[in-house]
Amino acid sequence: MHNHKIISFALTAVFLFLSKSLYLDDVLKLTLETQMPKNAVVRAEFKVIGQKRAEQTRLTLKEGGRSRFRIYGGTPEYIKVSPADKIVSLCIVGRGKQCPALSEEGVFSNITVKSKPHFDFKFFVIWAFLIYGIVYTLVARKRLYDETVPKIKNVEFLRLLFTIGVVVAHLAPNVTVYNMGGRGVDFFFLLSGFFLMITFRPERSVYSFVQSKAVHFIPLTALCAIFNGKIALLPANMLFLQGTGLATPVPPQGWYLGVLFWVGLFYFYLLKIVRPEMSKLIVAVLTFFSYCFIHNGGTSSIPALCIARGFAGIGAGCFLGSLYGRLKENGVTGGVYACRGSGFALFRWGAVYQRAGSCQSDEY
Repeated sequence: MHNHKIISFALTAVFLFLSKSLYLDDVLKLTLETQMPKNAVVRAEFKVIGQKRAEQTRLTLKEGGRSRFRIYGGTPEYIKVSPADKIVSLCIVGRGKQCPALSEEGVFSNITVKSKPHFDFKFFVIWAFLIYGIVYTLVARKRLYDETVPKIKNVEFLRLLFTIGVVVAHLAPNVTVYNMGGRGVDFFFLLSGFFLMITFRPERSVYSFVQSKAVHFIPLTALCAIFNGKIALLPANMLFLQGTGLATPVPPQGWYLGVLFWVGLFYFYLLKIVRPEMSKLIVAVLTFFSYCFIHNGGTSSIPALCIARGFAGIGAGCFLGSLYGRLKENGVTGGVYACRGSGFALFRWGAVYQRAGSCQSDEY
């Protein structure tokens, strides 16, 4: 165990050094003064030396018609702002200070001030934690899945089928062939509730449940950071608040992780603290009202439609898991097939697929 930690720390240090461009960057601080009122919008365009494309941004003015922003990556060749006739001055601070002249076209050129190295400490801590967690998992050969979850061949086949459907839906969302991406996501909610019920043990702690989910989800979040940049590691995404209505998911499809985490934790804690008969009744009621909410279009923003889909799907899965356990205990043959048939009935005719709103049609 001790050797695993030493090796993990060493490899983490190497990866942090190789990815230093993510948290160590050159930055210029700019202050723009205008003759415009508060909350007015100014458009700015700039091209950093060495980069191929120019970048554009919108600046919302504060008190006194001022706006402060930053440019990362080096010194810009030019900075163009509009409307030009309302601009008073631009002050640039890096390793020195410069207030370049403004042309009639609204262009600040001949910028000579050098950018200053900036260390993003918050991002460094989050990134280091993610890398260490992934490296330690691989070095210690810890399982990325729960070994207590049984492998049911029929269910594994459905998992493969709907995984392919979701992948195809995201790769080609505009194809005319029947698109099953949204339904596949709801099937995975169903599957999560099913396995939550059949593997539930009252003696298991909430900490253990959260830890197992973090082992699954954090590597995915780290992978998203490679393609979506630092924004994927914002605190809201790290706390799995995507899809709850409290934060914007990055990437948009990340809403599924947030809903799966918090709704799963809610149902787990409910099963843990409430006696079995009452907990099953509460799960059934929540599932029923969630389906009613979705079936009626989900016109209210509270609760979020994604959360309703999670409560409905995971709750229905808990019902199937309870049915599967009851049939198995009684020695009824074909229990798995009965549950599979019930799952297909819910999958095909459930209200969650009638009108699942923008969350299903746009982000699955």
